[in-house]
Amino acid sequence: MLLIKTVRTYVFWSIICVVFTFLCLPFTFLPKKVRYDNRIYFFLTNIWNRLLIFFSFIFLRVDGEENLSKYPDNPSIIIANHSSALDIFLLESILGSYPRVWFSKASYEKIPIFNIFLKKMHILVKRKNPKDAFRALYKAYDLLKLSSRHLVMFPEGRRYDDGKIHNFFSGFAILAKKLNRPVIPITIVGTNKIFPKNRFVIDAKASDVKIVIGKPIKMKHDEMEKDFVKRIHDWYTKCIF
Repeated sequence: MLLIKTVRTYVFWSIICVVFTFLCLPFTFLPKKVRYDNRIYFFLTNIWNRLLIFFSFIFLRVDGEENLSKYPDNPSIIIANHSSALDIFLLESILGSYPRVWFSKASYEKIPIFNIFLKKMHILVKRKNPKDAFRALYKAYDLLKLSSRHLVMFPEGRRYDDGKIHNFFSGFAILAKKLNRPVIPITIVGTNKIFPKNRFVIDAKASDVKIVIGKPIKMKHDEMEKDFVKRIHDWYTKCIF
């Protein structure tokens, strides 16, 4: 059963990715000032990821969808805990066609074809390189300061499949302050059991996933970045445990 579910899922994923790569890739070659706001592209990527989730045969429950703003209102910094590659599909599937920029791990640029999407539409960052991380924050600020685009990131900086919330990097708090934007925290529970890190086989017994979308949280005028990070981290701790 385990192998059957895995093979079935990968077959569907492969077909979906070929079709939508063909549809979406041309948009990444549009001029910079156009491609980041092209809602047709984000509509297609949203459908792409909805199909990936559907053919993962996941039982998904989403609470708090009303907390996601409608375009072009209230562009935000969207953060989530990270325990599985499925988390990326899930976030893309709930964000609709609202334009967004992702922080992504630089090592992913080694993946053929997919690396074009990353280089053109995402901000690549080497989290262990402080100078590179600073440049990534500056690029994010430059891309977002005069636009209605979400920024999406995993503040833990990597995947942890133990089901716990780990320490957050402070990049999201720095940008929340500089851009005067709210942070929308999202918890994802259950993906670590279905498709954990460094495992090819999908667990046929685990299929329940819950997403909780929190209300937008603004940094207080006199609040330190480290205190804001702690406040957001405490929200996750209460939400999951």
